[in-house]
Amino acid sequence: MDDGLKKILVIFIVYKILMLSFATASYYAVPEQFSHKNTELQNPLISPWHQFDTRAYLDIATKGYNYEYGVTTTNFGWYPFYPFLIAAFGFVGHDTAAYLLPQIFSFLAIASMYILLRQTWSERRARKSIIYMLMFPSAYFLTALYTEPIFLFFSCMTFYFAMKGRWHYAGVMGYFATLTRFIGISMFIPLLYMYMRERGFKIRNVDRRILLMLLVPAAFVTVMLYQYAALGDPFLQFYTQGQFSRGIGLPHTAFMNTLNEIASTESLFVAMYNYFNIVMSLAFISILALFWKRIPPEYAMYAVFSFIMIFSSGILSSVTRFELMMFPIFAAISGISEKSRSMSIAIAVIFSLFFFMQVLALANHVNGEIDMVSFFRSLLV
Repeated sequence: MDDGLKKILVIFIVYKILMLSFATASYYAVPEQFSHKNTELQNPLISPWHQFDTRAYLDIATKGYNYEYGVTTTNFGWYPFYPFLIAAFGFVGHDTAAYLLPQIFSFLAIASMYILLRQTWSERRARKSIIYMLMFPSAYFLTALYTEPIFLFFSCMTFYFAMKGRWHYAGVMGYFATLTRFIGISMFIPLLYMYMRERGFKIRNVDRRILLMLLVPAAFVTVMLYQYAALGDPFLQFYTQGQFSRGIGLPHTAFMNTLNEIASTESLFVAMYNYFNIVMSLAFISILALFWKRIPPEYAMYAVFSFIMIFSSGILSSVTRFELMMFPIFAAISGISEKSRSMSIAIAVIFSLFFFMQVLALANHVNGEIDMVSFFRSLLV
């Protein structure tokens, strides 16, 4: 094993232990009145990681797509690969499988991201990119019962195999990435670009392997066919997205709708959450714009198409979770930090501050119904 990979995996093991310990301790330290602690699971170690979407994944794993998921929402909008894996390993218990899968895939994701970035940058640059990602505020979701580590693994492996010209593997990996999260479709154009670059951008050099790129959008079609077979409507996923105020619109509408929500809310939590989403979105866009020419074109295109998909949904809710998967941006951030020691320290401090605040809030299911001031004051008592 590469020495650099060994180092990053050791760092990640220590990080994972600290993350699990910190979140679990805070879960049991915060009084009940200042949280919305999950009581659905029997295992006290898994409960802090059972977040809002986890219930949908478990419901799909045990019942499939159905109309009985909730009174105001359905489970059609969540993609099936993670629930499929939960069901496949359900013999250990669905809750346990849902917990173990992200832990396993998080190690695979970190290893694959390091291996991928080492193809372009130095060991130090690749390692710092991963460290900044682990310090990013939404890095909680690399441990939670969510799809982030699964998607990160498959997306990194997609680009890795494409870079090596192994298009069969790249297509299959891209298929599973998109079957995990819809945003995987943003890899389609970058993969086509990489293929055509290998062919010298000449049509006469194109062969049938170009069809393998179609496996990426084919995953989207798979979900539609599955839902049609199960419930008779291939467009059900869009129905659920509409229940969460998501739709299709021009990218700027996401910012306008978020600003309107800030203006109309009386909740400090909701206002802070939306301000944070706006700031982080603008920060990532700025980094991409400034360092466009310093990252490979396919990575830049991947980030751009990801942003377009995120912002075209009409809201910025959960945007930092989506940004967590944009490994090219973290490679750019590591490049920024290398310009000066003070910049490196500033990035680390800012990320760490918001990281610990978000872990505390998410582990305790804090939302707009909770007084944020009282919540953080309770931690000091």
